This record gives sequence, C-alpha cells and structure tokens, in this order.
Amino acid sequence: RGRRVEWRHVLSVSCGRLKPARIVGPAKLSSAQIRISREAVLAVLRIALIDLLFFLLPFLIYAAYMIAVKRAAPSSVLQSAPVLWLLAAGFGLMLIVLVTLVQFSGGERGGTYHPSVIEDGVIKPGGID
Repeated sequence: RGRRVEWRHVLSVSCGRLKPARIVGPAKLSSAQIRISREAVLAVLRIALIDLLFFLLPFLIYAAYMIAVKRAAPSSVLQSAPVLWLLAAGFGLMLIVLVTLVQFSGGERGGTYHPSVIEDGVIKPGGID
C-alpha cells in the first residue's frame, strides 16, 4: 500500500482516495493553554474595537460639529447627514488603521515561522523567530 498522510480532524488521504476523518479525541488543555487562548481573544478584540472606533470617527465628528456649531437637535443630526461620504471616510480610515496595525505589529520581518505543535497532549502555540 502507498504511504499514508493524515490531517487530524479534517480528512485522511490514502493512495489518492478520500476517507472519513479519524476523530482523535479532545486535546488536553492546561491552564497555560487557556490563558493563551484568552490573550489571543483579547488581542483580536483590541484590533476589532480599534477598527470600529476609526470607522465611527467621521460620524462622531460630524454629529459633534452639527450639535456644537449648527445647534442642531441631537435626534435630527444624522437625518440630513451625507451618509455615503461618512461611510467612505469611515471605511477609508478603518482600512488605513488596519494596514498600519498589520504592518507594524506581529513578528519580525524575514523571521522563521514555527507552526503550533502538540507535545504530550498539549498544544504549543506557534510563532515567528
């Protein structure tokens, strides 16, 4: 028989034919692994909140301008707003911030990526050296 290559929890390939995935069972999680997962969630949440803030910034500036300078009622501020221009400005700001965060955060350029591995039933996170 041919050499067998296996991707756990996805599919098993043997001699070019697809077979059902072999379920290995739940991984053993340590408290360190749970802490890493929480840190990863917080990192993603931080980026999402920063993007949301910069997307909403043109709307907030417009509303503050209309209330402070034009003396508009707060309930009617966005009824006559240039929504298309505010959406475009918010999306542009969000895109610039997202590209900036990706460019200047993370691993070192030209570094070597080491994927996550399972050692003694515990998932060791990957990283860039």
